Amino acid sequence: MSYQLEVVGSDTIDGKKCIIAEYNVAGAKTKMWLWEDNGIPLKMETVAPQGIMVVEYKSVDFGCAADSMFELPQGVPIMDMGEIPGMPQQ
Repeated sequence: MSYQLEVVGSDTIDGKKCIIAEYNVAGAKTKMWLWEDNGIPLKMETVAPQGIMVVEYKSVDFGCAADSMFELPQGVPIMDMGEIPGMPQQ
C-alpha cells in the first residue's frame, strides 16, 4: 500500500525528541511521533470513522528483557493488526 507521509511538527515524548508525521489511509488519519534518534514511533493516534485509537510507548529501553516479560495474562484476546482501523495493510 502506498501513502504519503507528511512531517507536521515536533514534540517531546517521555523525554525523547520526536518528529510528528501524518498520513491518510482508507479514510483514517494517523499521526505518529517518531523518535528522532532512531525513527521508532513512540506514539500513534488514528482517527477513523469507527473511532479514535491512541498507542503510546513509555520507558523505552534497549536492554535485555526476560522471556517472562512477553507472556500475556490469561484471557487476553489476541488481535490481528489488520483488524485495527487505519493500520496499513500489506
